[in-house]
Amino acid sequence: MVRTRHGALGYIAVALAASALVFSDDIAAQDTGEHLAGTWTMTDISGRSWNGARHTPDTIESIVLEISDHDGTTFAGTYSWRLSADNLDVDDGREVTMEAEEVVLGVRDFDGTYVMVDHPDTSVIRIRIVDENTLELMAYESGPHAAVSRMRFERQ
Repeated sequence: MVRTRHGALGYIAVALAASALVFSDDIAAQDTGEHLAGTWTMTDISGRSWNGARHTPDTIESIVLEISDHDGTTFAGTYSWRLSADNLDVDDGREVTMEAEEVVLGVRDFDGTYVMVDHPDTSVIRIRIVDENTLELMAYESGPHAAVSRMRFERQ
């Protein structure tokens, strides 16, 4: 009888330990400061558009990533930008425009990076946390207004 009771406790202990391992990934993301909620502003950018136009701090006036909801592995918010040069053909998914604000959705990948998409555009963006107040983005979009960029952001 004692063996059965200890055996049952052993199974419970193993089950609890296994549960802790399964759920620790989400907890670790928040405990290590990798929580994305807040306002992030672009500090540097390098890229180019389908028409050869360069994405630089001189041609892109501002890009702001506002994460309003980050819950474990998923997040949502807005991505807004304003051009400082009218020689860029930047499309927001509806038209070529000088500025836009788009809805974004994202998920934490198994390797610890984040993947984000914006709507109604078709961009895909990978986010890497550098430290508590710095992140790096690599964005790409294919199609008629293809573009590639890498950016650095700081938390405000």
